[in-house]
Parts: sequence; structure tokens; C-alpha cells
Amino acid sequence: MSTLTKNQATELHKSMIGYLSLLNASKCVAVLQEELNLKDAFPKDKVKTYARILERKWTKVSMLQKQIIRLELERDRLRSQLEPASKAMTRPNRDADKWLPSDPTYTLESHRGAITCIAFHPVYSFLASGSEDHTIKIWECEVGELERTIKGHSQSVTDLDFGGQKGNVLLASSSDDLTIKIWDPNNNYAHVKIVSFQLVETHRFAYGM
Repeated sequence: MSTLTKNQATELHKSMIGYLSLLNASKCVAVLQEELNLKDAFPKDKVKTYARILERKWTKVSMLQKQIIRLELERDRLRSQLEPASKAMTRPNRDADKWLPSDPTYTLESHRGAITCIAFHPVYSFLASGSEDHTIKIWECEVGELERTIKGHSQSVTDLDFGGQKGNVLLASSSDDLTIKIWDPNNNYAHVKIVSFQLVETHRFAYGM
């Protein structure tokens, strides 16, 4: 049974007849018109219009088929990457080291204590990491290299956040030393000011600031 409505089916049949008419397949056109009872209902001055409708729809179908094939290939690729993680999760020991589908692009190593927080620069490919070793480290993500080490806290760094006014992004860091400090990435991460003297575990710049 067709899933098309009566009007949709009629438009499809007219498009088929129009396309065959452009190909000068007069016998096929006559048979279709007879079988579909469209001999009198089909306007001859609309032959090209209906033929173009069929061509456009077929072009769309072809494009969708190619897109489906591309998506299926991408699905298979992602499945192959996730397969190690799925197998690891189903094993009794659930080995966490094998949950990730592939090896990391870079391993960033420099801190002497546990890493407590990270923050990505909103514009450039920089990553800031805070640690229990009291330092903040700035990494160049695209090459996986340490850009600089910021020393300014006397206790563990608890949180990091990039923000500020457009065109003047700043880095804020909070610490167990009861301070939130502001650093300027545009000036070699110079210390700008202290904005708190209380215990703060996390902080964020206000949206749009």
C-alpha cells in the first residue's frame, strides 16, 4: 500500500509523464496516461514543469543517499573507536585505563602535585591548569607544550576561569590561601589584582563581562 496521499500520488504520476514526454517516449506516456486515467487531466503546457519536479526530487534523493552512506561510515568509525571502551566496561574489573576509545593527542606533564582544575582560553588554543603544588601552568594545546608557569598562590589552586570584557580576556584563579587573583594573558600573565580574602572553592566570570 502506498504511503502517499491521493494528491501526492497524482503529482508524482504527472511528473513521471512529464519526464517521459521530454524523452519522447510517447508509447510509455500513452500507456501511463491510460492506466492512471490522466489523459485529459494532464496539462500539456506543464510538461517541462512536471519533468523538472521529478528531476529535482531525484537529485535530492541521490544527495540524501550519499549523505546516508557518509553517516553510516562515520557511525562505523565511531563504533570501532568505542568498542575497546565497551568491552572494558563489561569486564568484571572495569579497567578505567581502557575506557577511552583511543590514545590522547598529548599528555601534559609538569605539575608536582595533583591537578585540581583546568580552563580553556575562549579565543586562543591555550589551556590553564591549577594544582596542589600552588602553581598555574599555561599550555599550548595545538603542540602540547608548556608555555609558562605562574607562581602567585601560597596554597592549592582550587579553580580557574577565563573571562572578562571582549578583547580583554583575563584569567581568574582561586586558592586555599583565601584569595582570588586576576592575571592578564595579554601582558605575559601579569598579576592584576586580588579580589577576595575568603575561602572560595570555585568562581566564574559573569556572562557578557
